[in-house]
Formats: sequence, structure tokens, C-alpha cells
Amino acid sequence: MAQDVALPEPRFVPFGRYLLLEQIAVGGMAEVFLAKRFERGAVSDLLALKRILPSLAEDDDFIRMFLDEARIAARLDHPGIVRIRELGRVGKSHYLAMDHVWGKDLLGIMRRCRLLGAHLKPLFVAWVGAAMCEALDHAHEMRGDDGQPMDLVRRDVSPQNVLVAFDGAVKIIDFGVAKARTRLARRSLTGVLKGKTGYMSPEQLGGGLVDRRSDLFGLGTCLYELCTLSTLFARESTLETMENVKHVRVQPVRQLRGDVPEELERILQRAHAANPDERWQSAREMQLALERFLGIEDPEYGRDAAASWMRDAFRKEFQLERARLHKLDQLGRPQIIDASRDGTASDVMIPDTGERSGPPRIEDRTTLITGAPTLDEALAPDERPTEIFLRYEAEASPSDHVELSPAQIDETNLQRLAPSVPEPPVADAVVERPPMAPLTQEVARPAKRTVLLIVLLVVGGLLLFALGAAIAVTVALFG
Repeated sequence: MAQDVALPEPRFVPFGRYLLLEQIAVGGMAEVFLAKRFERGAVSDLLALKRILPSLAEDDDFIRMFLDEARIAARLDHPGIVRIRELGRVGKSHYLAMDHVWGKDLLGIMRRCRLLGAHLKPLFVAWVGAAMCEALDHAHEMRGDDGQPMDLVRRDVSPQNVLVAFDGAVKIIDFGVAKARTRLARRSLTGVLKGKTGYMSPEQLGGGLVDRRSDLFGLGTCLYELCTLSTLFARESTLETMENVKHVRVQPVRQLRGDVPEELERILQRAHAANPDERWQSAREMQLALERFLGIEDPEYGRDAAASWMRDAFRKEFQLERARLHKLDQLGRPQIIDASRDGTASDVMIPDTGERSGPPRIEDRTTLITGAPTLDEALAPDERPTEIFLRYEAEASPSDHVELSPAQIDETNLQRLAPSVPEPPVADAVVERPPMAPLTQEVARPAKRTVLLIVLLVVGGLLLFALGAAIAVTVALFG
């Protein structure tokens, strides 16, 4: 009698024209996947695909707000803002496809510093802050088709929403979901709101007028926490957190860390002014102040120094992820490259989501889809992908040799799609360890504690053994 053979679960999951490679994050609103897009003889670079959770798919008001905000955010085109590549729907699942940023968020950076037992240099903090200001200024100054200011406000400037790439670039993410997340937070006071209240401004928390200066308050909170490696307003109790924000209870940063220059402390204090009129009035103004500080302290400090610190602080992850992402990025490429050489594909569309060796195959460009569906149409359930705002077009001739859908990519042909390619060497990923400022005495190095504990246990064991031997000898001699 034949026995059923359990087939291995596929490593990758088709989703419309996309192939979901692995889940990299999940939150109260959406889950994020590392993904690639296959379409008409074209394969994309690695992308980050944010898919709205099924529990919110039936909330029409939430979806409307999400779509509306994402359409606006897709207009933002700045190196410091993660680019939205596509906004659409597969069945009832709405999604955003964005550039994938290889790096860590500010929260992860602070956690790593605590583990290493090292503070971030004030120069690193100022560099990150100046880059954040530049990106926010681009959004704040955005104008509509009529030439009028759009008055965009990020509303959620927090460590989880700021990435520092391993090449030193600083990028703000999730610009298109701020209002939608705020609505979700108001609906459920536990969870999302608890985690974000500590980065709100007093006027935002109190339901007052929120403008660009509210974003600068949150930015100041992020920089303060980078300096001190501790939360400024957030506490276990949501009520206590709200009271701290409402009354702007801020201890001067130099009282917690004496090596922070006075000028940087002054910049942070102004960002945290309770009265918006007394804060920095624009992100550009705050950016210039941070850049002046950098120019005085170390004119040479910049992106290369930030990249060096990132690669060293996350040395192990950098080496392992570099090889893994390189292999995933090859998925679908070899046979397309061969097809173009054989003349079966005239051009290949590869969206540029980061620096890459070798000449680009074709320049990507954004095309606004004419006749895009209205919000009502976009909300209608359907099993086909619905293009809502933008997509990238390729001047390519489809070919049977390279035409592959995500559903065709399974365990039986992975070797053909991603043949063995030499993994890049990791030796050159090891960089000189830059000097790190010591932490205060109350934060010890976990590794040293572990070693000390082992030494104490070994010494204690040896002493007990020696004592037992001495007793045995005594008994034998005089017993």
C-alpha cells in the first residue's frame, strides 16, 4: 500500500506578481516581507512589501485613510525617505511595495549599544539628526499640483521608523501610514498607542493643532534617547507617559551624560520647548544647527564614519546577512541575463533600490497610471492585483524563456532560478573597531559578567576539591 509522502513546505510564498521570501517584521497594522517582483520578463531588486493584516481588511474607513495617505506619500522623492514603489491590492489584501533598506532601526542600535556597553558618539547622534531633519524638511515643504503647500506632518517620528543603513544612509520609513496608524491607535488605546505616546508632542497628545514643529519635538526625543540609551517620556504606565509628555518632563541630557557637548544639549532643549513657537520653526533650521555643531566638533565626520560604526557594531549580522541577501538577490537573475545575451529579451527592467556594482541594465522611471481606480473601486473585493497609484514600466519584450510568475517558483526549480553563485567574501567586512565612549557604571558588560561568573565557579570548585582531598588525607593519617 502506497504511503503518503509529506512534501516540504515551500520556502517562498506567491502574492500576486510578487514572491514573498521571508517575513522580516510584524506589527499591529501590517506585516512586512522581503520580496521580489516577477512580471513580463522582468525581475526586481529586493523589496520590502508591507501587507495590511487581515483583521483590518474589513475596516473600510481604515483602508480609505491608508490608501489616501499612501497616495500622498508616494509623491515624496528624497534619499532620506524610503521610496514607495507600488501601492496595490491582491484580493482583499492591500499592500505597499517599498525599497528594501539593509540596516537597523534606531531602537535596534540603542539595544546593541547597551549590549556592547558603549554610548554612541555625540557626532553620530548629530549626523543622524541632521539627516532626519533634511528628510522631514522635504516632506514639510511638499506642494500639490496647484502649487499650494500640502502641510504634510509625519506625526510619528520614533526610533522604530528611522533606519540607518550599513552604508551610513539614514532613512525615514512608513511615511504613508502615519494617519492610518493614529486612527488605529485611537481605536485601541492598548498596544500601538502605548508604544508611540512617548514620542508625541504635547499639542498632539492634547488634540491641538499639529504642524511640522510637532515632528521636531519627536525628533528631539529620538536624539535624546540616542544620547542616553534610555527612554525620555515612556514609562510602563501609559498614564504616566502621557503626563511626562504633557508637562515636558525632561532632565538635561548632560546630567545623565557629562560628555555631551553643551551645544548639542542646547539644540535638544530647544526641540523640546513646550510652546511650539519657542522650538525650531522648521526642520531646515534645526538641520543647520546640527551641521554647525558637526562642523565645529569634527568637519570630517560623515556617512563613511557612520557606516564604519554600523558595520563594526553589527559585525556578525553584517557578514551573515550580506551573504544571505546576495543569494536572494540572485533569484531569477541568471536566466534573465542569459536571455538578454541570447537576444530573447531586448531590455530588462531592474528597479534601482540601492548601490550595485556594474552598469545599470535600464533606467527605472515612475509612471502614474492613467485611469487609476477610485477609492471605492479599490475597496471592492477582487482576486486580481489592483494598481492604485504607481508602477515601474519596462521597455522589454516578453519572452517565454524569462516569463515566470511567482506561483511557478517552487522547490523543484529553485536550483534553475538561483544557481549556486560564489558568495562574497566576508573578510573585507571586518573593519577597525572605532573607540566607543564608556557607559556609566550602572551598565555593565554582559560578556564580562559571564566570564567572571565562570571563573568564580571554577575557582570555587577547585577549592572544594582541595578541601575534600585535605580532609581525606587527614583521616587516613590520623584516623
